[in-house]
Amino acid sequence: MRAFHRVDGDSALSNAARVDVAALTNSMYWVIRAGSSDRFLGSLISDVTPGDPLAVILVCVGLGVLSVAAAVIPANRAARIDPRVTLTMD
Repeated sequence: MRAFHRVDGDSALSNAARVDVAALTNSMYWVIRAGSSDRFLGSLISDVTPGDPLAVILVCVGLGVLSVAAAVIPANRAARIDPRVTLTMD
């Protein structure tokens, strides 16, 4: 017979509070880091505005190429596998 570990309410609440504090600290770290990288990248591309059509088009095309590559590469790899070999391995 298996013995079950009893968890009292106080320890469960304190564990949840610890997790929330850790998540909050992690979130604050990434917000500060994003702000500092924003200033750094802004100094590199000072001539580009948020509404610049060329920049928006380049970003959209780049993300499109990346997403197509992320779909095509695993699909090609899966298409090369013989289904009979895969099914006989199980």
